[in-house]
Amino acid sequence: MATGKGDRGVRGQDRLPSIIGTTEGAFLNVRVAPGASRSKIVGVFGDALKVAVRAPPEKGRANKELVRVLARAFGARRGDVEVRFGQASRDKTVVFAGWPAEDLRQAITAELAPASE
Repeated sequence: MATGKGDRGVRGQDRLPSIIGTTEGAFLNVRVAPGASRSKIVGVFGDALKVAVRAPPEKGRANKELVRVLARAFGARRGDVEVRFGQASRDKTVVFAGWPAEDLRQAITAELAPASE
């Protein structure tokens, strides 16, 4: 397997973003690419889940779109997903309130799995 920058944006089950479980819920590191042509989960970027969002990075629009994309992709309620740190940064920490870390890990693994042919 190659190393370096080419490995940072990998889509697949072999790499997962950093997930920390607490009594509050599961915390996930996210790297956001605002202003994309469509909103979607791109893959893993370093220790973060990379998510592209259509919304521009102004007035919290990209954060709202990020919450919507993550909630839909992982079957969470929007109210349970919150950008906790990094509101004005591409690098964010998102909390899934009430979620065990293992449940979030499984949801991410399923989302990143290659489509069956």
